[in-house]
Amino acid sequence: MISGWVATPGVIRDEINQLSAEITSVDKQMILKLFQEEDPWGFHTPKPSADKSQLDWYYAVWRPFHTDWLKFENAHKSFFGNLWGSSWDQIQEYRKWFIKLYQMGNNIGMNYVGPSPTAPREGAITTAGKEAWGLVKTIIYAVIAIVGGWILIELIKSGGGMMKTVKIRR
Repeated sequence: MISGWVATPGVIRDEINQLSAEITSVDKQMILKLFQEEDPWGFHTPKPSADKSQLDWYYAVWRPFHTDWLKFENAHKSFFGNLWGSSWDQIQEYRKWFIKLYQMGNNIGMNYVGPSPTAPREGAITTAGKEAWGLVKTIIYAVIAIVGGWILIELIKSGGGMMKTVKIRR
């Protein structure tokens, strides 16, 4: 459940954790289906019974996605890595990509066990976040205008201050 007007770093981190758990679950299922037990060095040896088209898909499509996701996840482990609202949008793009790949995998016979990926959560939070940022920008502009106007009035009241013209003698 998302609370608040904007996606805070904690909400973004929770969303990353949830998507990561879904991606990891599907990745483990594919590894169990396609590969023999992983050796200590992390190499995968295909099972003799593994379907070649599924292996090709795993290496050409799934693996690049999974690698890209892990890079994104590692770059967003810190509070400051999740401070920007664009992180929320990026996560939702990864969700869309993941759903597409999940369906492609099913179409080639991967037959995953467990719940389907969670749908992207767009709409309320992004709309509210954009509206909140618009309000913050309006307040900042208003403060700048008020302070700038006050400074201008004070300069005029003090006889021009820096605005006095200097007569140059010839």
